[in-house]
Amino acid sequence: MLDIAILDDEQIYLEATASLIREYRDAHSELDISLHIFTSPYDLLGNGATFDVYLLDVVMPDMTGIDVATVLREKRVVAPIVFLTSTREFAVEAYSVGAFNYLIKPIDKKKLFEVLDKVFEDVGIKRTSFISAKTAEGVELVPFNKIVYIEFSDRRVCYHMTNGEVIRCNQQRVSFAESIQPILNDPRFCRCGASYVLNLHYVKAVKKDVANFNVIDTELHLPKKSYSDVLTAWLDYWTEVDKK
Repeated sequence: MLDIAILDDEQIYLEATASLIREYRDAHSELDISLHIFTSPYDLLGNGATFDVYLLDVVMPDMTGIDVATVLREKRVVAPIVFLTSTREFAVEAYSVGAFNYLIKPIDKKKLFEVLDKVFEDVGIKRTSFISAKTAEGVELVPFNKIVYIEFSDRRVCYHMTNGEVIRCNQQRVSFAESIQPILNDPRFCRCGASYVLNLHYVKAVKKDVANFNVIDTELHLPKKSYSDVLTAWLDYWTEVDKK
């Protein structure tokens, strides 16, 4: 079951988007899509449920869609968020909360279907991509989509997760790169100096010497001379997401 939540306070647009998603669902019965419709941000946030995908209207009277997304990220919700709006003025702010994409109303069917294709492709990848971590407690499967960044220290790989947990592996003889090779093959991740790997999907800002994340309140100091490479990789990642 894949749960999609739509939030829009304008009934005409809400019904139009819901109708397109139902059409998409009918054409992709193998995905088992369930649709959840909200006209109020308070109803969505107070629902208590989490969804696989969020389609959020940006301009609403009490809370903007970006406000809603910020609350979701603060609650450690990492699901893809697609913003729906009649203006592009919020585009940069939208990506600061890790937006998956940004669609202009009235929603174009072809563009929406392309975004949904990419969303569900990524959801599938994220659900099935894991790396095994040998820790003092045993072997743990670490999902790629829950990793914010990876640190190598004292010959230990440490996975910093979206819920604030840090998974510390046992000391190892192989190199950092060898131990996390499957992750380095994933386009979401960027090597940063000798001891860090960042999940670009969770990077909120790249400054002169630090990277900030949108799901954990952590400021990671970047190794010297890595700023330019990290900034380029981050911008390239979101540019490619925006194109799809």
